[in-house]
Amino acid sequence: MSSLNFLSHFYILFLVVASMAFFVTIYHCIMVSCQNRIERHNSDQVSQSTVIRIQNFLLWRNGQELNSAQDRGATVLGLENSKIELIPRHKFEKGKGILDAECAVCLSEFAEDEEIRTLPECLHSFHVECIDMWLHSHPNCPTCRANASPPSSSLLLHPCPK
Repeated sequence: MSSLNFLSHFYILFLVVASMAFFVTIYHCIMVSCQNRIERHNSDQVSQSTVIRIQNFLLWRNGQELNSAQDRGATVLGLENSKIELIPRHKFEKGKGILDAECAVCLSEFAEDEEIRTLPECLHSFHVECIDMWLHSHPNCPTCRANASPPSSSLLLHPCPK
């Protein structure tokens, strides 16, 4: 009888330990899930603040001042379509006035009679589609970071480089 009593106590003890292990495992899974959700939420916030810091640094490095608190949190914007259209377009002719025969945005060479834009300040040239896309999100030259905004009226007085 004592061995039967011992087995029933052992069986009860085993059930208690197994039940506790089951509940501890469930508790652990719930806590890990909650922690992962909190970390994902916090990493999104860190990423946004890091992006704003990088944008502010790039603005500062390019010589643009941050004038107000709104500017510090603003997204970096490029040029307006009306300003981009003021930058002259012309057909590429091999050996005539273009220093590099390669677009620095897409890294492909210019083809004969392909339409390109030459930035007025630095005279770097790019495919029209490439530089237009770049200038929608950046106000400067992708090669040398010179200001890409065309001068208001003097641009119209100068012919395209040949």
